[in-house]
Amino acid sequence: MTLQSYMAFKSANLGGVSIDRLNTLCAVVEAGTIAAAAGPDLNRQSQFSRQLKLLETALGVSLFERSGKTLKANETGRRVARAAHIFFGALDDVMDVAQAKAETIRLGAGEAMLRWFVMPHLPELMSGDPPLRFEVRSLTTESALRELLAGSVDLVIVRTASVPDGVQSEAIKT
Repeated sequence: MTLQSYMAFKSANLGGVSIDRLNTLCAVVEAGTIAAAAGPDLNRQSQFSRQLKLLETALGVSLFERSGKTLKANETGRRVARAAHIFFGALDDVMDVAQAKAETIRLGAGEAMLRWFVMPHLPELMSGDPPLRFEVRSLTTESALRELLAGSVDLVIVRTASVPDGVQSEAIKT
């Protein structure tokens, strides 16, 4: 990349750069063509083409050499795609660390219990050390107990009278 193109890139209005557009660029560079990246859906091919043009406009540089309807990533396009891959990889690493640090509890309860009891206290529950993450599912009592016994959820909130024999339970509110 020349100093002039770098300065144009750096001073570009990056408001038109989006994760979707960078992802499209990476897919097209990897696949070699828009059709290969987007598949047979003509609407999606058109969307990819539009996203690439908008990305070029936002960056203020050409990312492809065009010959008729054929696109071939130029050096700038390949560099931006590599930078996007590095960005996506780093973002994945950060998310992996954050998710590994937080224990996830799969919770099932009825809609009213979730709305009036669980959700108001969720920020408090998530702020502990170590942090907790919750996957919350709205389930009927019968479905919640079935999913608990199947191991699809870790914790359910149901009426005491609904708890089958042999299942560990604790009253949390009367």
